[in-house]
Amino acid sequence: MNEIMKEIVEKNKFKINGETFIILGINNATINNDIFQLNKKFEFQMLNADCIATISHIKQGIVQAMTKKNISNNFWVEILVRASATRQISTAIKLLGAKSGNVCLICKDEKVAEVIIDKIGGNVQKDVVEFLNVSDDFNNEKFKNIVSIYDLKNVYTVENLIKRVIEEIAIVECKV
Repeated sequence: MNEIMKEIVEKNKFKINGETFIILGINNATINNDIFQLNKKFEFQMLNADCIATISHIKQGIVQAMTKKNISNNFWVEILVRASATRQISTAIKLLGAKSGNVCLICKDEKVAEVIIDKIGGNVQKDVVEFLNVSDDFNNEKFKNIVSIYDLKNVYTVENLIKRVIEEIAIVECKV
């Protein structure tokens, strides 16, 4: 891992409930089925970054995966399910599953990050928060996409969007 990459990884390490997670935004990634075979060897999750509101969105999904009754028997799938605010794994994959383009990589280890990035290519963003944020324009495609995914009503600002997405994740426990 080169020095610039090490710096980016260090900047994007977060302690969540006492555990370290690396959350990276990567653009121009190429996702194919081979990458998901690496789940057998490495612990990571990849999400469609175009459907992620902010870094807080990811952190909330991780916290819920760590603290709530499991929906999935795999922690990394649990992050996907929680971040999608649904109880159905197949729905979560349709909503937030990684696709070629902008990807959010979540892992705990620099070596895992390096292996995944080598496989998917693309460019790691220096500021993952900026990468995951949407513009303040509610006509922005990403903004509209996130509003649609979570079926949000009367959301016109980024601040309100973030709050509402995090609320949706939190109330998954109430959904039957």
